[in-house]
Amino acid sequence: MMATESENDIEIPPADTQIEKSKKEFVWTQQATWLLVRTRLSMDADFNRPVGKMKKLWAMVAEKMYCSYT
Repeated sequence: MMATESENDIEIPPADTQIEKSKKEFVWTQQATWLLVRTRLSMDADFNRPVGKMKKLWAMVAEKMYCSYT
């Protein structure tokens, strides 16, 4: 027989509890998503033959996006 969870094992928050989102949370709009895709694809050669860590390449993507988006 398979073990089942009892109702006492599951925590359910009260119905009036709301999860507050941070005001600084970034919302991925369609425009932002396409900007990410285009930025990453424009650096395809760098990603295919990375010199150093990928983390630095993604930091460059983030910087380019920030400059383009603001």
